[in-house]
Amino acid sequence: MGFDEKKFICLVEDTRKKVVAFGTTSRSVLKSHKRYANLLYEFLKMTDQEFTQDLCLKWLNSQEHCTCSKDDYAYRNWVKFKRYIHLLSDEDRGELNKWKVYRPNLIALPRTDNYLELIANYEKHLVESDYAESTVYNSLNAARSLLIHFEKCGILEEGQITNADVATYFATEHFRGRKPAGVQAEARKVKQFLCYLEDMDTVHSKLLHYAVPIYTVREEKIITIITTEVEKAILGDFPTYPANKREKSQYLLALHLGLRTCDIYNIKFTDINWTDGILTITQLKTGVEIRRRMDSETQNALIDYILKERRNCDSEYIFITAIGPAQRLKSGKRTCRCRIKNSSVLKDLPHDGLHILRRTYASRLLGCGITVNTIASMLGHINIKSVQCYLSTDEKNMKRCSLDLAIIPFGRGEF
Repeated sequence: MGFDEKKFICLVEDTRKKVVAFGTTSRSVLKSHKRYANLLYEFLKMTDQEFTQDLCLKWLNSQEHCTCSKDDYAYRNWVKFKRYIHLLSDEDRGELNKWKVYRPNLIALPRTDNYLELIANYEKHLVESDYAESTVYNSLNAARSLLIHFEKCGILEEGQITNADVATYFATEHFRGRKPAGVQAEARKVKQFLCYLEDMDTVHSKLLHYAVPIYTVREEKIITIITTEVEKAILGDFPTYPANKREKSQYLLALHLGLRTCDIYNIKFTDINWTDGILTITQLKTGVEIRRRMDSETQNALIDYILKERRNCDSEYIFITAIGPAQRLKSGKRTCRCRIKNSSVLKDLPHDGLHILRRTYASRLLGCGITVNTIASMLGHINIKSVQCYLSTDEKNMKRCSLDLAIIPFGRGEF
């Protein structure tokens, strides 16, 4: 069957109406969708083929998209185009009934029916256990990879899995060249999945999880912080960006109050006593309640965002999306590095993310002579050892511990 022009135009228009109905009012998004639709139209008409997801994705993958840098324009444009094809495909199948997030990479799945059912049941178990969305996603990825490995080894039923099979998995190419911390994290998720299988009595042994190797990662490293020049750059004004004021207030909450990213996104209007400038939250990671007095700069930035930039909606959360459906913000849409990409201090930003601002907050407290115990309390740490790494940033006192090379004996002319 060849290209049906009228059918494709109707599909594009129906998809646009659905996207608008979901709350997307951004002109740039709708404009890019129109551009993508025109490119697909030209491709399908030229090749005289009917629209299908596989066909259009195969064509798109042949286009330029530099995957070595996620900040590259061609790559970001390619990802957006890919999402648009998924939108069209869902609408074509009659499944575009809610706002969806399409991940750039396809998820590998086991082929065996009972393994697929096992994954579905495990996902249901994780969701019912109230795990965070990201935890569910990562745990399922670890379980899928394990089951795919078993399929390749000819093990098509979970009852056939032995301890030796589990141990062999960790010697495969899947783990080669990876950082110890990453291997340790996945090993924990594999162990969790095996414990689930044991609890469900679907495997022959209750000792399978003992076959998971124990990875102990002990890394002592100097933590990274930002300089005052970088701070000034990221707190600058970017009026053309729709989330400019939102980003600035979030940066100040991390830099001046030391909050974690997840706790910043979870702040509600009821958490703030605006009269006294007091913020009271229960940390998601530790369950510890913390109470902080906001400085005037942070409080003014929050008020500025709420009054002048935040979209009108009934959400109880302060930070919501700037485009698309108005809902609680779950992840940052633009990074610190992207915000100052045209600045001369970009090279001085060690890495991205709000957490570097939290570390800078702790480091500055240490530099002011605040005790480690107090810093641990202000950061909301349960274990005081968690704050020990910040000692490496106290250059003034570290220099007092250094030895003069002149007192070190040598006799072979090394110098």
